[in-house]
Amino acid sequence: MTSSASPFDPKKTIVSKKWFEDQRKFPVVDLDKVNFPPDEWTGHRVDMSSIPFGHAFNRDALKTAVKFIEAETKPESLRMHDVGGNLRKVWEEPQTKVENEIGMNYLTYPELLSKDLASKDKRSDNMEWAQEYNNVYDKHLSIPVPFVLKSFERKKEASPTDEKKVEGQVQAMKIMFKASGSAQKIAERFTKAAQEGAQIKKIVGFGLGSVKWDKLCGEEDEVKEQNAGFQRIWQHFTAFCIADALTRVYCETDKKVEIVLQDPCYTATDKKFLAKHSPVRISFVRDPKGILQVDSETLVMTAFLPFDVPMPSIIADLFHGQKGPAGFIWDKMILDEDKKLWRAADRATPRVVEMLKGYTRDDFDDHDIEWEVFDKVCRRLPYWLWAMDLFLRKP
Repeated sequence: MTSSASPFDPKKTIVSKKWFEDQRKFPVVDLDKVNFPPDEWTGHRVDMSSIPFGHAFNRDALKTAVKFIEAETKPESLRMHDVGGNLRKVWEEPQTKVENEIGMNYLTYPELLSKDLASKDKRSDNMEWAQEYNNVYDKHLSIPVPFVLKSFERKKEASPTDEKKVEGQVQAMKIMFKASGSAQKIAERFTKAAQEGAQIKKIVGFGLGSVKWDKLCGEEDEVKEQNAGFQRIWQHFTAFCIADALTRVYCETDKKVEIVLQDPCYTATDKKFLAKHSPVRISFVRDPKGILQVDSETLVMTAFLPFDVPMPSIIADLFHGQKGPAGFIWDKMILDEDKKLWRAADRATPRVVEMLKGYTRDDFDDHDIEWEVFDKVCRRLPYWLWAMDLFLRKP
């Protein structure tokens, strides 16, 4: 039965992207009109018609970060080169002892290029940390390092009661997902891709999110967060569906599909239930290990990554001059060869545009969803795949 709190017509049996946009009076994604003020770091436009340095992100630097993060004993600080070749501090030992994790925090290409984005009124948190580490916080000088490391306190794990609740939610979402028309279309799309020669042996997911959610103040916020939590579960089942479809095609060969997931939000509870429901071998890694596992036979999956996680730029740099990953499912981007001014909010850069010339582009706009699914999983939010694009590498 449809909830009385739903703002939509309970008599509808199918919800399309267009219907949702008409009802909500705004498009799911309209990248040209995204309201990021130019005085904020995400909206500041930077001329990228010429980039005066090589590729900012490289495997050696990421491997150094992995080694440092995993080391049992650490020096008081870590230094690495910025894009101009200057040695910079990218981590220092915290003053307090409550921090039990170290996380990667990336800078975007606009930040690496524009000194304006080092100013107090425009800088991101990541630029602030880079300035603090290098004692130029009050001078507003740019520290163009590809990333900084930051210590933080890991959240407490879920209680057994929470685990029971999460298991019920995951199981209910699994049943609903498998019965959906969207799941069928996903399976058909990747079955066809595999039959036509796509080589996908690995799915690496970034930021697909925790399958549980925090209780918020206010009924409307709590409903919205609950829907976001359900959609995060669906994001994972989308990866499982793709892996299952590929495995069925590859069953007569020695090819095996695996899933690798990277998200700092994962708890032991998340890992337990995701591993239980995955149809293939699954592993969980810390940033940036997932990035380093991406190869030419990988499908990269992201969903609503924060703008300060420039995954397209990282992948474009790592695979410069090489065969790129097998495919991507990630946020829609404007890919314009003639564009000169770029924002962090654009996600793309000229180097990303160049990489994606070697891919066919598709969307999920035709993934109409059943009313029951919409009412339970989405309601105030658009279906997550409507905001994503699919890129598959050309033969």
